[in-house]
Amino acid sequence: MDSQTQHYLAAALLVLLGFVLGRIGGGGRERTGSSSPRPAPPITYSSPPPTNGDFDEASVLAELRAGRFIDAIKLHRQHYRCDLREAKRAVEALADRYGIRH
Repeated sequence: MDSQTQHYLAAALLVLLGFVLGRIGGGGRERTGSSSPRPAPPITYSSPPPTNGDFDEASVLAELRAGRFIDAIKLHRQHYRCDLREAKRAVEALADRYGIRH
């Protein structure tokens, strides 16, 4: 076996090992069905929302109910001027509150 083939084989084994360890370790997620879900952490915004009056929670809910989760996050981010992680958590919490699957 030449050295280039050995390098490819070693890289493939490392990727496979990472995948297996991620699956065994759960990837940082709890997957137990017996415990109740953890409450979402409180949402803090980097700046207060603008008071232009053209945004309401109903527009985000409409996007969620239509199955457009990413568009709902975009709306939330545009209005609250927050980062992606904050917006995703907030939209997930809103979907959970109204029983919308995401």
